[in-house]
Amino acid sequence: MKSFKKFKKFLQRHQLASFVILAIVISAIMTVVSMWLYMASGTMKLDLSRPGYEQARQEITNDSSDNQSFSPNGSLTPSVINDFRDRLNKLQKKLGDMGNFDSNALSDGNLGLE
Repeated sequence: MKSFKKFKKFLQRHQLASFVILAIVISAIMTVVSMWLYMASGTMKLDLSRPGYEQARQEITNDSSDNQSFSPNGSLTPSVINDFRDRLNKLQKKLGDMGNFDSNALSDGNLGLE
């Protein structure tokens, strides 16, 4: 009990230093936990920003033939609306063809990775 009073008095005297040290300890613990999760979950194997993956990054192509976005500026004409509906119908058909709980739903082809 006596040591707790001394500790409490010490914290009251050195509040700023105590809070800075506490913040550093909490951030270090959170960093260690997040790095452990990064390695344990397998996300590290998918991270192409790591050194040694320059070749893999160069092989990635930006195929935007199906992923063209609409301009936020411009007029809303019937042709733009029809284009949007066509794209939406194609995506809905593609999603409908996958099925609800198909085991191939997460295949590379369905995810567009091939």
